[in-house]
Amino acid sequence: MKNTPLFTLAVFIQLFTIAPAYACRYTVREIGFSELGAEPYQLYFYTNNAQPAERMTTIQNISSAALTDANISVKVINVDERPNDSAVTFLRSHQVDPLSHAILASPAGRSIVLPLDSESQSFKEAIWSVLEEMTFSPVRKKLLEKLVGNFAVVLLIEGTDSDQNSQALAHVNKAIREISKVTELMAKPVQVAPVLERLPQDERAGEKILLWSLGVDTLVNDAPYVAILYGRGRRMGPVLKGDQISENNMFSLMNLIGADCECGLDRSWMLGMMIPLRWDTGMQKKVSKHLKFDVENPLIKAEMAQILSIGSAGTGKAIPAGQAKNRLTGYNEEVVQVNGTIDIPRLDLAPTSTLNETDDRFHLLKPFLFTVSFILIVVTIGAIVLFKIRRNQQNIS
Repeated sequence: MKNTPLFTLAVFIQLFTIAPAYACRYTVREIGFSELGAEPYQLYFYTNNAQPAERMTTIQNISSAALTDANISVKVINVDERPNDSAVTFLRSHQVDPLSHAILASPAGRSIVLPLDSESQSFKEAIWSVLEEMTFSPVRKKLLEKLVGNFAVVLLIEGTDSDQNSQALAHVNKAIREISKVTELMAKPVQVAPVLERLPQDERAGEKILLWSLGVDTLVNDAPYVAILYGRGRRMGPVLKGDQISENNMFSLMNLIGADCECGLDRSWMLGMMIPLRWDTGMQKKVSKHLKFDVENPLIKAEMAQILSIGSAGTGKAIPAGQAKNRLTGYNEEVVQVNGTIDIPRLDLAPTSTLNETDDRFHLLKPFLFTVSFILIVVTIGAIVLFKIRRNQQNIS
C-alpha cells in the first residue's frame, strides 16, 4: 500500500502544500492589524447595596451599545458584596467616591479616575459621556484615518517650549524621510511611508485618555513626546521624551515595524499595547483591502499565532531589566529615562529576496495545491479499496 506510486505522489504534494504555510511570512505591521495578544482595557463602575438594581442594569445596557467594537470591557462592581475585588483596590488607591466616579485600568495595570458629572446631566447622560470619552477624541479620529493606509503614524505631542517642539519636529521629519528610503528593502516591500500627526500643547487637555494610555503625564507639559503607532493602534516600543527624540531612535523603532515576524524579535515588541479606540467592521474591511488578505481570518490568525508561539525569546538586544513583560500578550510597562539611552533591538534590514517572491506564489497556490492533493489522496484510497475487493473476489473464486 505505502509503496504505490499514487500514494507517494499524494504524500509529496500534501507536504508541498503544508510547507508554504510555515514558510509564508508576515511582518510585525501586518500582525499588528490583528487582535492577537490584545487584552482589553477595563472600565469599572461602582454600586452598593443601597442603590437600586436599575443602576447596574442601566450601566450594562448603555455600555453594550456604546462600546461595540471597542477594546474596552465594562464591569459593574458592588463594593459591599466584593470589598476585596481588584477594582475596589483601584478605588482605594485613588480615594474617590465610588458612586460618582468610574475607573479605567490598562492591561499594564495603570488606572485613571473618571468623574461622573451627575449635577449638570442625568445619570444616563453621565454614563454616555464617559463611554464616549473612552473611544473618541479628535486625535484618535485622525489616527484611525491614517493607520491603515500608511506604514505607521508618528504622533508628536508638543510641550510648552517652542524651541524643543521645533527641534523634535525636525528630528521626526528626518526620521520619516530616512525610513521611507528603505521601506522597499524590508522583509516585505512597502510602498507607503510613515506619516506625522501633531498634538499641539494647547489641545493636550482634550486628549486625556489617549495621553494616559501612552503613559504621558497630562499634568506636566514640560517637554515634547513622540509615540510611534502602527496596525490596530499599537504602540511600537516606549514613548520617547525630550532628548530621546532622535532620528536614530525613531528610525530603529520604525524599522522593527517592517521586520519579519520570524526574525527572532521579542514578542513583547511585536505585539505592542493598543490605545483605547473603536475598530469596527468598516475599518477591518479597509485593512483587508489594503493588505490583500484578512488578518481576522481564523486560518491566518492560527498561522500567525503558531509563528509567534515558536520560541519565547528573541535574538535582538534584551529589553532592559525592570520592565514587566508578558511574552504572550506583548504588554509591558516601559521604564523611560528622560536623558538616558533606550535599549531598542537592532535588526538588519531584510533585503528583498527571491524567497519572499516564492513565498507569495506559494501562498496563492496553497488552496489549489491542497485541493489537488486531497483529490489524489481520495483517488488513492479508492484505488486501494477497489484493488483489495477484486483480490478478495479472485481468492474466493
